Amino acid sequence: MLTAGFATIVYLKSRLLPDAAAGEAEWDDEVAALGKSVAGKFDRHCNRDFARSTAAVDTFKARASAWVLRRYPVESLDTVEVIDPDGTATEQVIDEWQLDESSGLLESDTLAGSLRQKLRITYTGGYWLDPRDGTAMPAEANALPDDVLEAWVAQCQHEAESRGLFSAVSFRSQSDDGPRTTGLGLLDDVAYVLRSYRRFSGE
Repeated sequence: MLTAGFATIVYLKSRLLPDAAAGEAEWDDEVAALGKSVAGKFDRHCNRDFARSTAAVDTFKARASAWVLRRYPVESLDTVEVIDPDGTATEQVIDEWQLDESSGLLESDTLAGSLRQKLRITYTGGYWLDPRDGTAMPAEANALPDDVLEAWVAQCQHEAESRGLFSAVSFRSQSDDGPRTTGLGLLDDVAYVLRSYRRFSGE
């Protein structure tokens, strides 16, 4: 079960703690909270949602002709709807829209609606997170890139060390150099990795 952000509690403990401590359940709550917190920072820093969803829903202003979905790569579009101020939804013909699956860029040849209308898109997209229980990745899905996973582990380790979360045990590795961080507290090396994963959108 994915309960620590981008991976399981067991996996994250195996990366942060020595073998003896990694097998103890007493650290589970701390590890889960840490992993989720760092995953949330990654989402906010990159202005996107990394984790795959088969029922993702994004809502944008309709008076535009291009939008960038929050979860990509995109596997499929389920519905595209223009929503009136009173909540009335008018479903659009998906074949009339252009989608770049890799970037999440959705385009229309004309403005989708008025200033008062919204555009609601239901789709499947984002990166598949390995539950490490033998579950096979869906054929059409895209695995979380290794560099993002490793950056997440590095950031988790840095924050655990900074807070002294596991002061009773030693970490698998510790840096002798004082790490440099960004405004969000992300390590410079982590922020560098995430540069190519940032979502730029006018919404």
